[in-house]
Amino acid sequence: IENLAGADFTKVRGLSESDLAVLRGRSAQELGTWNSFTRSNTGQSLGLTIRESI
Repeated sequence: IENLAGADFTKVRGLSESDLAVLRGRSAQELGTWNSFTRSNTGQSLGLTIRESI
């Protein structure tokens, strides 16, 4: 995946802890991108707190 900016993983099921770790390790810019449709940012949808996702 080239860029996760704005992606929302809220309803995604079945990701392993290692998959989540890889996704949560993406850049702060990607994780902090707001999704105006779901009203969440990418990091929050992956279970990160606001501080962790920016």
